[in-house]
Amino acid sequence: MSMKRLASCSGILVPALVALLSFFSLSSAVGDGVGQLVLSLVTVSPEVFGGDVFNDSMLILKDSNVLPVEVEMGAANSVSFQSILYGVLFSFFCFYLFIGLRLRRSSQLYFVTYIFLVVLLVLCRDYSLLGWLVNDHAESVYPLLLAWLKLLVLAVHVLFISSYMKSRTTQPNLYISLCVLLCVSLALAVVMPFQSTAALKIMLPVIYSLFVALSMFLVGFGVQQKIAGAKYLFVAVLCAVVGFVVSEMVEDGLLLLNEYSYQALVIGVVAEVLLFGFCLADKLAISHQRHRYLLTSTLKAKDNELKAYEQSNKLKNQFLAAISHELRTPMNGVVAAIDILTPDNPDRVEREKYLQLANSSAEDMTRLLDKLLSFAELQSGAVRAKESQFNLRELIVDLCERYEERAQRKGINLQLFIDQADQLCVLGDVKKLREIISQLIDNAVKFTDHGSVVVRLDVLPAETDLTAVISVTDTGVGIQATDKQSVFNAFEQQDAGCDRRYSGLGIGLSICQQLANIMGGELSYESEEVIGCTFTLSVPLRPAQKQALEAEPEVIVQNRGNIAPILIVEDNYVNQLVLKGMLTKLGYEVLTADNGIEALSVMDRYAVSIVLMDCQMPEMDGFEATKRIRAGYEAGAEVPIIAVTANAMEFDTERCIAVGMNDFIKKPVRKKILMKKLLYWLNKRPAAKNNVEF
Repeated sequence: MSMKRLASCSGILVPALVALLSFFSLSSAVGDGVGQLVLSLVTVSPEVFGGDVFNDSMLILKDSNVLPVEVEMGAANSVSFQSILYGVLFSFFCFYLFIGLRLRRSSQLYFVTYIFLVVLLVLCRDYSLLGWLVNDHAESVYPLLLAWLKLLVLAVHVLFISSYMKSRTTQPNLYISLCVLLCVSLALAVVMPFQSTAALKIMLPVIYSLFVALSMFLVGFGVQQKIAGAKYLFVAVLCAVVGFVVSEMVEDGLLLLNEYSYQALVIGVVAEVLLFGFCLADKLAISHQRHRYLLTSTLKAKDNELKAYEQSNKLKNQFLAAISHELRTPMNGVVAAIDILTPDNPDRVEREKYLQLANSSAEDMTRLLDKLLSFAELQSGAVRAKESQFNLRELIVDLCERYEERAQRKGINLQLFIDQADQLCVLGDVKKLREIISQLIDNAVKFTDHGSVVVRLDVLPAETDLTAVISVTDTGVGIQATDKQSVFNAFEQQDAGCDRRYSGLGIGLSICQQLANIMGGELSYESEEVIGCTFTLSVPLRPAQKQALEAEPEVIVQNRGNIAPILIVEDNYVNQLVLKGMLTKLGYEVLTADNGIEALSVMDRYAVSIVLMDCQMPEMDGFEATKRIRAGYEAGAEVPIIAVTANAMEFDTERCIAVGMNDFIKKPVRKKILMKKLLYWLNKRPAAKNNVEF
């Protein structure tokens, strides 16, 4: 045993030893009296049983030389020695009974029952206990009673070991063997009165041997598996087994009879009881160590959780500060520009400048909100890749052109290299790919003060698919060595203080990495501080057939008289007014409804060409209204319904399509997008005149 183990056990062993000394004191002071009292009450003279009746007992006394203790051994059988043994057993019986009742463990209760049965067996063996009850049937009943007690002692003993070792789960094969042996023993006990002496002389020793062997196998397996206290229990069981074997050999006349050999069973059980105390101490010490380890681990985990919580609070505060700044900055541009655009300002050039400023600020705010919604949607785990056909080359060119003006204002040279000269028609998730590349170019331009930003597209063909490799290289500030591990962490930035040079929420790269993973791709980077960095996106795509691109539809305001009105279903007056103004300028006739019920009423009276449907409205929302239009109107199966809603999550789009809507426009509505959607769906169906039902 190691020193640490010994130290941990000392807190249990010392009280155990003190209790042991107390038990011996009790045995010497009280045990002698208890032993003498028991022996005097239950000891019967052998003459009571008819003289030499036990000389030919079929099970217990095979040798006529083995006589009752008080008759044959006389003074050699010291009553005080027996009293000490019984006193120790009685003391430990009470002690383990208290532990078993307190802990409510089956192994402790089995052990207490085992001690009680051993004492009962010894008293019966000494022609003492119950002798006066079997006075008239001693020859037939008493040997059977003793054999039954031996079987019961061995059965309870092996049940105690099995319970302590938890063999039902740790040693299932041995546990099955135990159950079989118990069933055989029970059957033998039932048929024992009907068996001959010769048959029992063969069967009983075999059963005894099987019980002993099974007990040793159980504790031996426990020692091998390093079960707590198993090594002490092995020695304890060995002592009891030796005591039982010696006792049997004395009864068979194979060993010399004396005071100690005759009490071998009791001595072995006393030794087992004492060693079992060490077994319990070892087990409790290990349990104490485990408890202390679990307590330390729990405290450490709680400490880590507290630190993580504090870090989370810090990041949350930084995020709230950043989002407040990032939202209020473009909002200030919108509000300030509107304040300046007063009717008394006649300068048209200046008015146009502030209109552009308000429009640019509103676009920045929209992009910020889209980024937050995209991050929240990714955190929910509901985002899936959606495949559509697009031209990869034109996508990259369009994104570079969008940032070219901004790069020129900073004096940065934005370059684009594409290794394919022809059109690259592919199948993939164009929306997510656009978001990733746009974020990478945006970061490169933002963090570069001089030099260049190079965007490169390489297409690596494969047997069936192809891999698009898009790299964005800048000559900006690069990434510090201390921040390289947290590049893709949300809400973390290199300069998060109040004096930071670069705006942003710190979620762009986190979004990009998650989107790349959803598409089955990979986003990596290489960086050197001050020199710059390169972000590389590798994403698998599928080749598609080349198709001629549809020309961008042009707005023709004239000749709208043959088109039925467009129905706007919107509960917010401002949104309704804005949509109505856009459609009126585009030359369309407009009908309005404040909720789904009013929309159904309007469609009862008028034929409409398109329905622009808000989703969240009082009385009847857009989802229910769409279901009723599709189900209850003859023209409802054909009229296009376009969702116009602030619910911009991907699952919102899926829900709109599921209830029967044809398309989706998220707020704020851009005139160019609205025009494109209207022209597309008006060309999908024949024109209709006003007030004519379809």
